Amino acid sequence: MKKKGLHLVLVVLLTVSAVFCSYVLAQQAAKRNNSAASAVTVSQQPVTECEGERVLLVENNEYDYHFYTQGDKVIMTHNDKEYTFDGWGDNLRLDTPVIAIKDADYDGEDELLIQVSAAVKDNTVYHNVYALKRSVDENGEEKYNVDAFTSGTVNSLLDRMIKVELLQDPSCKKNGIFTLAKLTSEIRYDRETGLPESNKYVFRCLQDENHEYLTINNWQKGLAECVLDSESDIYITIPTTVIYTNGETQNAGQIKFKGTIDDNFNMTVVARSMSFVANREYALYSYFFNGEKWNSIINNSNKAVPREKTIDFIQYEASYTNDVDTKDFSNNNSDLNMLSSVTASEDKIELTAKKGCSFSNEMLEQRQFSVNLFNSTNTIDNNYDISYEASVYKNKDGNEVLKITFDKQYSQSVTEKVTVNFGVK
Repeated sequence: MKKKGLHLVLVVLLTVSAVFCSYVLAQQAAKRNNSAASAVTVSQQPVTECEGERVLLVENNEYDYHFYTQGDKVIMTHNDKEYTFDGWGDNLRLDTPVIAIKDADYDGEDELLIQVSAAVKDNTVYHNVYALKRSVDENGEEKYNVDAFTSGTVNSLLDRMIKVELLQDPSCKKNGIFTLAKLTSEIRYDRETGLPESNKYVFRCLQDENHEYLTINNWQKGLAECVLDSESDIYITIPTTVIYTNGETQNAGQIKFKGTIDDNFNMTVVARSMSFVANREYALYSYFFNGEKWNSIINNSNKAVPREKTIDFIQYEASYTNDVDTKDFSNNNSDLNMLSSVTASEDKIELTAKKGCSFSNEMLEQRQFSVNLFNSTNTIDNNYDISYEASVYKNKDGNEVLKITFDKQYSQSVTEKVTVNFGVK
C-alpha cells in the first residue's frame, strides 16, 4: 500500500511540473510574439492604420512607383517608403490608371502624374488627375504634396482664370457663339455686327416645332473630364448645357483647355489652350471670312422651257470659285433645268427660274432647303449646312428668284464644293 501511495504522489508531482513548465514556455512565447507584433506595427504604421486588404492599383517599375488601395486610402510605395493619401474616391478601379513622370512645373525636377477613374455617367467613365510633388520638411522627412484635377476643382479653375461669354448672333439666331479669353482680358465686339472680333466658337441653336430658332437664356457647366494626353499633359473637357428662354436645354459642346501646375504648385491654365468644340450634331462651319466681297454665276446653257412649271425638287453640286461659268442643267435629274442661272456670293445663293416656272410654296413653308458646304480636314470630312432663311421674289424680268441666305459670310476660297437643295434638306 505504501509503494502504491508513493507512486501516486510521484505521478501527481510530475503532472504539476509539466503543467507549470508548459505555462512558463507559453508565457515566454507570448512575450516574444507581442514584441514581434510591436515591431511590425512601428515599421509599417501608415499601412496598419488602413482597414481592409491592400490591393495593387497601378505601378511603374522603371521609376519604382507602386500604388495600392486599402479601405478608403491610397498607398504609394517608393524607394522603400510608404505614403498614404485620402479622398481619392471610391471608383478608382473602373478602368486602369495611367502614370506619367514629367517636369510639369518646369522647375528642373520631375513630378508624378496619375490619372484615375472617378465616376460613371451615361455609360462613360470620367477621370481625375493627381499631381504629386516631392518635398522635404524642416525635419528632413520626405513627403508628397498633392494637387487634384477633379470636376469640382477644374470648374472652379475655369471660373477663376477664363472669361466665358455666350451670345446669339443678332442677325442670325441660328448661330450660338461662345467666346473665351483670359479673365483679365477684354472681349472686343464689332460695332456693326455685334459679334466678338476674336476667339469665337459657334454651334447651331435649337429650333421649335415651327422651325424658328429658340432664344438663348443662359448656360451651365457639366461633369468635367480630366485626362493625361499622349504628351502626358493634363487635358480638361467641360461639357456645356445651353438653356433657352422656353426652358429647353441643349448639350451644345465642350469647353476644352490644358491644365498644369505653376512653380508654386498651384493649378493653372496653359496659355492659348482654350477652345469650344460643338457636338457633331450642332457643328457649324467656323468663322472664316477675309472681308472680300465676291460674286459667282453659273448660267444654264439649255434654254428650253420644260412642260412642268413647278419647282419642288433640286439637288445641285457645284464650285463657285469662278466669276462666271456655263453648264447644261438638263443633265441633272432634279428640276434644275427649270432654272436659268444659279448665283452665289459671300452671304447668299440665288436660284433664278425660267420664264413661267415657279417655286413650291409648300416646300418653302416647310423649310425644305439647305446649302451644304463641304470641308475636308486631315482626319475627317464634314458637310455643313450654311443656310439660314429662304424667300422668293421676282427680278426685273418678272422671273421668280429663290434666295437662300447664309448663316454668316463666307470667303470665296471655301466654296469649291457646295450643294444646294430645295424640296429636300
